[in-house]
Amino acid sequence: MVRPDGHEHVFEQFLQARGLHRRVRLEVAHFMSLLPIISTSDLIATVLRDLAQACVRYGEVRTLDTPIKSPVIGVHQFWHRCFHKDAAHVWLRGVVHRLFTVT
Repeated sequence: MVRPDGHEHVFEQFLQARGLHRRVRLEVAHFMSLLPIISTSDLIATVLRDLAQACVRYGEVRTLDTPIKSPVIGVHQFWHRCFHKDAAHVWLRGVVHRLFTVT
């Protein structure tokens, strides 16, 4: 399980809310640690599809869909009001919005 800064994994909260649990055997602080671990052991990890595809490209691993529908994770942007009309800031917020908007 990946626990950045010791925070609980969103997928773990999702499972717990449904009375499900995983047998966690290893915790790491960053997703970049996963590929060498999962490619050299019998462990698995639940990750976003984009990260899973990158792992397949760079390591000898394969992906499987989860047996349950995964939660939708909300992404929010926050900025100081003094940057609300700043052209560069507006552009960057638009780029981030397009990247994370599900169509």
